[in-house]
Amino acid sequence: MRDRHRYPRLGLSLLAVVASIVMSGCSEMKDIGYEPKVADPETVRSQVESHLAAIKKMADLPKGKGLPPAALINLNARGIERGYAMNGSFSIWGLPNKAIGDGYERVREALPAAGWRIAEEGRDPMWEQDPELWAERADDHSKLSLEWVQPTRTKGPILLVTIDSRIYVAPPSVDLNTKI
Repeated sequence: MRDRHRYPRLGLSLLAVVASIVMSGCSEMKDIGYEPKVADPETVRSQVESHLAAIKKMADLPKGKGLPPAALINLNARGIERGYAMNGSFSIWGLPNKAIGDGYERVREALPAAGWRIAEEGRDPMWEQDPELWAERADDHSKLSLEWVQPTRTKGPILLVTIDSRIYVAPPSVDLNTKI
């Protein structure tokens, strides 16, 4: 009989610990580890799109299909007033797996000379087959994800590139509701 009474107390204790973690996490949402700089969103968009274009050039896959590199504004800035980030991407497909893999390797080898520090390399955690790397720039702290998505029975290989900027604060003259 005594053991049955311990479990409700354990459950309440566990609930209290979880609640305190959640509540403390909410109070730290603004602590992003740096003071966001004021920057016009179009300037940051141009910067991210320039990085994307440089990565696409490194891959050197002109015969591949894909959409042009583009960046969109992200207003989910962890509670920073007038905060935003830019998220950009592009992908290349329509080529043999070897060609996509060669493009991946060219980018991987060219990144350090282009100002990127490779922070981690490995396999996509979900499928554990796709080579992927993560890198960061020292100058503007943009983050890069480069993934060579392996072919399946129904889809061919893809080179997938995403770049995320740091969080910035929009100048007072900029209406963030009109930015895409």
